[in-house]
Amino acid sequence: MRKLTWGLIASLVLAAAIGWLFQRSEAAELQGRSVALREREAEVSRLRVENHRLERLRIPSSELERLRRDQRELEALQIECARLAAPGRRAAAATDAGSPVPKPLAAGMTALAALVDDGIATPEAAALRFFRAVEKMDPKEMAAQMVFAKDAASKAREYFGGLDEATQQAYGSPQEMMASCLIAALGRVAGVQMLPVKDLGPNPDLRLWNAQLQMMNGSIRQFEFPVYRTPDGWREIVPIEWVDAAIKEMERKPAPGPRYPPEKP
Repeated sequence: MRKLTWGLIASLVLAAAIGWLFQRSEAAELQGRSVALREREAEVSRLRVENHRLERLRIPSSELERLRRDQRELEALQIECARLAAPGRRAAAATDAGSPVPKPLAAGMTALAALVDDGIATPEAAALRFFRAVEKMDPKEMAAQMVFAKDAASKAREYFGGLDEATQQAYGSPQEMMASCLIAALGRVAGVQMLPVKDLGPNPDLRLWNAQLQMMNGSIRQFEFPVYRTPDGWREIVPIEWVDAAIKEMERKPAPGPRYPPEKP
């Protein structure tokens, strides 16, 4: 009887111990879950605060579009300011270089800076494009509308091919070499007045445009250029005599840099 009692007591103690162990394990698990939940809630709270901060910083789409529009307007204004300041910069550069301040244009003269590019559909339009390149001192633009006479082309290419590599790179091509010569030969042109176009023989595709030029110092000179009608418009023709004059002048001034023919070959 006594053994049965002790066995019963031991069983009850064991059951109680097992139950306590289960409760302790469950409590530990619940505590771990509670800690994880609190950490998660803290992270959610932090993210909410961060999201709220970013919401305050975010620019509305309407405001963003306004800023983009202001940026475009600012860029356009900068371009316009640069364009308006260009004549002043050119005048300052001329003064710094010792060049005379441009004289007022004579009646009938149009400032080179005011010329409008109307293509090359007529000899007069080709001439105006030519003088736009003179005003910008842009040999590449001028060369794009010039062609060499037959004998002049081969002579210009031959001479250009004999130049050193650095000089060839400086000019770019035989056409640009000749265009540089013409720009320098004309000098500082302030204004131009187109005169009537002349015929050059019976060929209607061969004409001669004629212009009066007012130089920066106020002097007036005349300049003419033969032009030829091509499928895409009228282009200036460089005769061999001009190439000969350019070569002679370039050989007289062998120093690197732009080298040009006399004023009028």
